[in-house]
Amino acid sequence: MNRALYDDRFGHPGHFTLYACARCAHRWLDIQPDPAEIEALYAAYYPRREPGPPLAHVSPSSAAAGVPRDVTVLDIGCGAGDALAYHQARGCTVRGVEADAQAVAAARRRGLEVDHGVFDPARYEAASFDVVTLDQVVEHFSDPAAAFAGIRRVLRAGGSLFLATPNAASVIAWIAADRWIHWHAPYHVQLFSRASLAQLAERTGFRIARLRTVTDPEWLSYQWIHALTRPRVGQRSSLWAPELRRWDVRALRMLRFAGVEKLVTRLCDRFDAGDNFVAEMR
Repeated sequence: MNRALYDDRFGHPGHFTLYACARCAHRWLDIQPDPAEIEALYAAYYPRREPGPPLAHVSPSSAAAGVPRDVTVLDIGCGAGDALAYHQARGCTVRGVEADAQAVAAARRRGLEVDHGVFDPARYEAASFDVVTLDQVVEHFSDPAAAFAGIRRVLRAGGSLFLATPNAASVIAWIAADRWIHWHAPYHVQLFSRASLAQLAERTGFRIARLRTVTDPEWLSYQWIHALTRPRVGQRSSLWAPELRRWDVRALRMLRFAGVEKLVTRLCDRFDAGDNFVAEMR
């Protein structure tokens, strides 16, 4: 079933058609932005933020959670470098790639080596990383197969690709319908199912070592607030733009973590039907 979606977070104008594969349940948007368009999209609409305090630990729902100590890491779509700084503190040699110039500047201010732009494997020596991470990033790729082929090139023999990405076949996505928080048009171009992730791995020379759903309860809290406060097309959301936050959104946020979110997400994950895939590929 195809859907008509719009940017219900940051106010990018217009509607986008989300197509669905009847065989594997993969979803994709009807857009093919080039690298320059991607950089402009994030620079113009994504909110700015400075790096937070150093992370003592990372969420089990993130791609960073599986990364061992003392390895060489490339984090694609590293943002302001929170995960990179975490890995560096654990003895890793780290490097990042980020399309948002302002996020790159923030990461560099904390002393991290981060390349500006979209991932280009030609920028790196072959077989130069033990680990590559994609934390909520693969869904932004217009051509995931090309990106995975490039990742295969820069990984050393025996290296691992860790990724986290929304599960378009989740129970929560089915219930929320057009108001599912992770449709996130036009930023999420590809939305995966278990079957389409397996197909992507096979096509690009990877095998899936682990694949499960691990859903952060905080995101379920965001989900129901997002659904209740969804703006009209072309308008920024008061949930995602703190300077616009209304009294009712502030009140709803105070109700987070009442216990229900954790129960629901753990139940969904128990049946492998949660909102967020976490995978290791080799």
